Amino acid sequence: MELTNEINIKDAIILAGGRGSRLKNEKHNHSKPMTPILGKPLITFTIDAMLSYGISNIVIVYSQASSDLLNLSRYSDTYNKVVKLVEDTYLMGKLTGFICTDGLVKTPFICSYGDVVVLNPAFSDMLRRGGLQTDKKPDLIIQTVENPSIPIDGEFEKRLLINNSGQVVRWKKDGYVDIFIPNDCHARAGGMFTLWLKEPFAMMRNYISCGNKSYSSFMEHFVPLHQVYAMPIKDIWDIDIHETIIKTEEILQERYGT
Repeated sequence: MELTNEINIKDAIILAGGRGSRLKNEKHNHSKPMTPILGKPLITFTIDAMLSYGISNIVIVYSQASSDLLNLSRYSDTYNKVVKLVEDTYLMGKLTGFICTDGLVKTPFICSYGDVVVLNPAFSDMLRRGGLQTDKKPDLIIQTVENPSIPIDGEFEKRLLINNSGQVVRWKKDGYVDIFIPNDCHARAGGMFTLWLKEPFAMMRNYISCGNKSYSSFMEHFVPLHQVYAMPIKDIWDIDIHETIIKTEEILQERYGT
């Protein structure tokens, strides 16, 4: 099937409040999202991919630990027009950071993290694949990765359980290592991009009011209760350690000519 479906997405969230402590040392004091990759901040790979698709309202959630994101506009005049920086004053994790964007984005919107390397063609193809799922009236579509240039961290990251019809039936933070998987399901890595077709904010607030603060545990609760489907992407990875930066720069130079 030719992937021609386009879903009209104009809004996006990037959660970028993390400390990135494993990347910091005496010579490197950037936050993780602002970590230089071939001279440009890591977060700009995701921003530029979003802009290439036509997304025009990008809300970035930052914290004091990633306040160097306030310098992001110096890298492109376009960022001044489409990027809005919102400080996470809750400082209790990704879930409360997500809540900071309530009222600033409209569905459908896509959410990502600030430490992801994705290139424009793969991103656009992923959203076209997501558009093919909209006839099933889902609440949420979650990215899975087919063939990352830098492998995701082993089986631990295979956190999605997907049935043969492409429906995500479970999200498990710790993955599916040594856990029985039904014959009609398979485990896949993913979750770095989520495409929300219905607003989750009310449910998130209710979840937080019950004393829960973890984004992963919220997703474990949300997925079995809603219509959730998968949208594959061929290549995507995240940056966690210095060795990954070096490998990323080698890949971008040799394979993509970036």
